[in-house]
Amino acid sequence: AKGIGIGIFDAAGHLLVPGTTPSWKMPLQEGENVLRFIAKYRSTAPHVQAGTADAQIWFNVIYQ
Repeated sequence: AKGIGIGIFDAAGHLLVPGTTPSWKMPLQEGENVLRFIAKYRSTAPHVQAGTADAQIWFNVIYQ
């Protein structure tokens, strides 16, 4: 496949852009916290060409 990549989205559907700080923050509670993210294929070009699409993505979660 050509013209396709992976996007990481938060639970509300906001795209997380690599190398940037999101404009929102999720408050953490004492004890266990569950952060939900979604990975989806998305187009990176005006025209996507069919074919095999395999990908990996790594990301860090930084909390204070």
